Amino acid sequence: MAQAEICAVLYDDGQERFHAGDDDIIFFLDFHSTQRNLLYTQADDEPTNPVLFTRDWLAAVKARLDDRDYSFTREAQHNSGRPVSKNYMYESFGIPSITYEVGDETSRPAIDQASVIFSEEMMRLLLTHAETP
Repeated sequence: MAQAEICAVLYDDGQERFHAGDDDIIFFLDFHSTQRNLLYTQADDEPTNPVLFTRDWLAAVKARLDDRDYSFTREAQHNSGRPVSKNYMYESFGIPSITYEVGDETSRPAIDQASVIFSEEMMRLLLTHAETP
């Protein structure tokens, strides 16, 4: 895998980090922009650790976020095998791996509001996972 995102995450001064067991990785989020707000994720029946993280995260976000201000679509698909960072991280580590596409025409205030909600709910779930043995 030669994508810049993967190289930046996996290597520290040319040394592989996660396969060697020196560090843990539990979530991967890759940001892009496109025509609409869209999240490419694994399907809920694909095993991840944390279990069902993406489903729970997006449900918590939807409970707090007004669709009129910021709507998004989740495309949950079985791993296509395409050589993209999301697929590589999922296949290599079994972690929730998401490509988050922000709409080019989405208002900046809506993006600001949504980003706070997305990050607060993500951290709440990650901290809950960290506290659970």
